[in-house]
Amino acid sequence: MHLLRKALPTLNANEDGGVFLVTASIAGIAPSGSSMPYSVTKAAAIQLMKCLAATQGPKIRINAVLPGILFTEWGLRFGPEKLQGLKDKALLKKEACSDIENFFNLANLAED
Repeated sequence: MHLLRKALPTLNANEDGGVFLVTASIAGIAPSGSSMPYSVTKAAAIQLMKCLAATQGPKIRINAVLPGILFTEWGLRFGPEKLQGLKDKALLKKEACSDIENFFNLANLAED
């Protein structure tokens, strides 16, 4: 909310408005391996996005990004079968990486 309040004068001054992105998670829309407090806060972020979109649109577009599993130390605690199942469910069929080197390696493969 504080960031949007600071951005509103700039977004409203722009003839085309602008876009404000909220980072949420698929854990906010479906039960998953995430902790309950994490899932609840991400569900709240999604609801906040909907409320802001209703009050700020159409000039300012409010959207949310909902990443799935991240292969961080926490994400790698899942077994191989669970990880493969999560990969298979992913709409974009791409993996998120925990370190920048692997991120660039995947990005370069995507460009080929």
